[in-house]
Amino acid sequence: MKSSTLLPLWAVAGVAYSPIDQYFHNGTCLLEAPSLLLGIDPMCGLDTSASTNLASSAGGPWKYAAPCNRSKKNGREYCVYSDPTFAGGRGAAFVTWAGRAAYLARKPAFTDGRATEGMNLDPGPKYKVVPMEGKGMGIVATRLINRGELIMASTASLMIDYGAFDDLDRNEYMQLQEEAAALLPWQHRDQLLNLSTHDDASTLAGPELVDKVISTNAFDIYPPGDDDDPDPDQSAFYTVFPEVARLNHDCRANADYRFDHAALAQLVHAVRPILPGEEITISYIDPLIGRARRAKRLRSTWGFECGCAACRASGAAAAASDARVAQLGELARELDDYGRGSRATPQMAELYASLLEMEGLWGMVYWGYWFAAIEWNGVGEPWVATRWAHMAIEYGIYSAGPRDRKVVDMVELAEDPWGHWSWMSRTRERQRGSRETDDE
Repeated sequence: MKSSTLLPLWAVAGVAYSPIDQYFHNGTCLLEAPSLLLGIDPMCGLDTSASTNLASSAGGPWKYAAPCNRSKKNGREYCVYSDPTFAGGRGAAFVTWAGRAAYLARKPAFTDGRATEGMNLDPGPKYKVVPMEGKGMGIVATRLINRGELIMASTASLMIDYGAFDDLDRNEYMQLQEEAAALLPWQHRDQLLNLSTHDDASTLAGPELVDKVISTNAFDIYPPGDDDDPDPDQSAFYTVFPEVARLNHDCRANADYRFDHAALAQLVHAVRPILPGEEITISYIDPLIGRARRAKRLRSTWGFECGCAACRASGAAAAASDARVAQLGELARELDDYGRGSRATPQMAELYASLLEMEGLWGMVYWGYWFAAIEWNGVGEPWVATRWAHMAIEYGIYSAGPRDRKVVDMVELAEDPWGHWSWMSRTRERQRGSRETDDE
């Protein structure tokens, strides 16, 4: 069973031979195509009536809803739901159960064509995919990309319900993954199955190849907690975006990503200016850990030695960085403490923000600005708090999105610091504690 993490689960993107050509060539189904299609791929001229009927009964946008495997554990039936016309013909396929398929079908991505406008576009002069020494393939800027600029927006190719991994046998969920890949339009399918598997893919075929591609290149996408249309399940979707999967790792990345639940798309923004010729990177791991732990995590999970500048730093520079990261953890614990004995101060919050800046953690720096706004408002300094709130909004929109909890919180503070929950919160708590001490 695949392990769950909030961070992306791909390895270094690279060129790997893919046996996809044994199944298809330029949209033509070859005679030796094995069970990959199981009679449901329209390009092979095979019978699709049973799948179409199932899709019709499932409702929503689904053109196909087969095959299905029923869990021996709880009786839940998982099927492949596919729409080859999704996002202007890019297509997408989902492995999930009927209730969750109906939930996905209500997303603006399916009900409002404007939701996916501007997605999956050719980058033009913005960046290019190139071979990179020791990394396979990577993405390099071809012009100046300003902080906050959208680099790419890619709709999901495959979304695999984590429940399938828990409820089905391995062979059963691997069959569904293979069918889901087969139902993508052929250009999209070629792009997906030619992603790196971080090893020799020539030894893989059929469901083993598809599973390896997915496990090497997928993100965990969690339900958004939308009260207007709640997800009927709280498990994550294991999701692949082929374009985003080409981005390599850096512990101090110059880009960050967020998932747009309405469009079912991954958005990648620059978190600092990126120069022409510079590689565009994201972080695969929690960057708020020391160098040794980062290296161990990357080695054990993705099988590569990190070569980013933060990991190549000299002993003294690495030790200073580790000390800053350790202090960030200490400060966060103090700032998260809203009890009467908390030692948190606005100056402590500003130090937290400064340490994030010094570490080059620009995708997380809005956290520091949020802390600073809360602490200054908590001691009755509304105008200083409002300045920090606007900084948190400006940086947070690109890293986390306009609906992120901290971003929304800062919008509310900037509009009315006196009516915000944090107004005078530290002062009141300390005055209350002081009175209780005097009474004793």
